[in-house]
Amino acid sequence: EPIQEQLNKVYSIASLALTVLVCLWLFNFIVGLIQRTYSVGKAIGSFYRNYFHRYLRKAVSRALSLSWTNNR
Repeated sequence: EPIQEQLNKVYSIASLALTVLVCLWLFNFIVGLIQRTYSVGKAIGSFYRNYFHRYLRKAVSRALSLSWTNNR
């Protein structure tokens, strides 16, 4: 019986350690996904802001001013 109790303690400690490792791995995985998503969004936003925003803003402004003058 003492051997079985020791094996149960070892099994309990090992399962606890495995659970903690899995939780830490999941946390690291989620943080990595958030970091990559932020980096991709920042890159796309910077690209849009540097190359498209100026032209899109002018086009929308003109379209709104045309629709405003046509409705009067």
